[in-house]
Amino acid sequence: MTQPTDASTSNVTGWRASAEAIAKAQAIFPTVNFEEANVPPYTLEAVLPAGLTRDQWPAHREAIVERFRDGSFGCGLSKPQSLAFDLIETDPAALDSKATLKRVRITSGHHGKTHAFEMVLYVPNDARKPAPAFLLINIKDPSHFDASRTPQPDVWRAERLIGRGFALASFQRTDLAIDKPDAWRSGAARLFDDESNAARPDDAFGALAVWAWGASRVMDYLETDASIDQSQVVVVGHSRGGKTALWAGATDTRFAIAISNNSGCGGASLNCRNIGETPLRLSRQFPHWMNANYRRSAEAGAMPFEQHLLLASISPRAVYVCSAADDLWADPKGEYESWAAASPAFELFGDPPVASPDVPPVNTPLIVGRRGYHIRTGAHEMGEYDWDRFADFAAAQFGIAR
Repeated sequence: MTQPTDASTSNVTGWRASAEAIAKAQAIFPTVNFEEANVPPYTLEAVLPAGLTRDQWPAHREAIVERFRDGSFGCGLSKPQSLAFDLIETDPAALDSKATLKRVRITSGHHGKTHAFEMVLYVPNDARKPAPAFLLINIKDPSHFDASRTPQPDVWRAERLIGRGFALASFQRTDLAIDKPDAWRSGAARLFDDESNAARPDDAFGALAVWAWGASRVMDYLETDASIDQSQVVVVGHSRGGKTALWAGATDTRFAIAISNNSGCGGASLNCRNIGETPLRLSRQFPHWMNANYRRSAEAGAMPFEQHLLLASISPRAVYVCSAADDLWADPKGEYESWAAASPAFELFGDPPVASPDVPPVNTPLIVGRRGYHIRTGAHEMGEYDWDRFADFAAAQFGIAR
């Protein structure tokens, strides 16, 4: 069934944007809408056709993914013809002997071309083996790889996860694709695309898809590492990394959980609400992230799909979405509504429905079967509170005692 949303409905018991947050956002972006009263009415596409069964879901799920390939993230990437993993450093006494550090070079070969990038992996020394793992798509400075930094960067929190029994892997997105419109094709994209050729198909992949492709290559390595439980790997990202994590979760079913932190437009939030960042603003500021079809739809003001379908495509695996109370650019209400509207794809596999249309209160996680959501105090960031909630959710999904 369709999922109508009355944009004028206020959140009586849950979060809503404060006047102070709206005024602050408006001062930074004076031409952008941050007022709920200015959101146009909309009706979301049904996640499931009437009568769809569990057996029919995989084909329907793949059809959803193909729509996003064609109209958003792009086509043309595949597993490379060859892969090599070289262990370039091992430290069994990392993090005050709490973990073993591994640095691995991943080299892909395809049609006579090669590309290499590095990943880091911290595996807890005093925990069950094989260990569940988080894979962080790092969008910050490369120095965030160093978990020995004091204090640790909020977006990393390796020692905190190690203490919970989780391994933590990470790679730097710019090692796969430089985050610039005129340079992104100089990295891993060269394996599949001639960077000197400007005439690319309209559905050809963008940088976000290349970063997600990198996450899958890390997963290829993790499948070979006996210290990692390959059935319990979580892909997580913040901001543009959150968009990437959702696409990695949609396209690579080996990831047991996909986590999006403040991913906003092109990630978890709905396209149609016209609050904060919109597809048009995204496509103009970051034209290299998505494909030409996305940019054309954004310019026309008519996106061919809504983001709740992307979240739904991760079912029957698990998904977690995080918003921040002051991050109005990412439209927290749109992120929550998208998360809630994906519900039928999870209900198909026995999960209960999402009961409330209202965004939960801040710092009050909402867990519904294989779906998790929270909105926390603060702005566009990822920190201790988020990591603790992600670890709680993963532990519950994997049946690990806290």
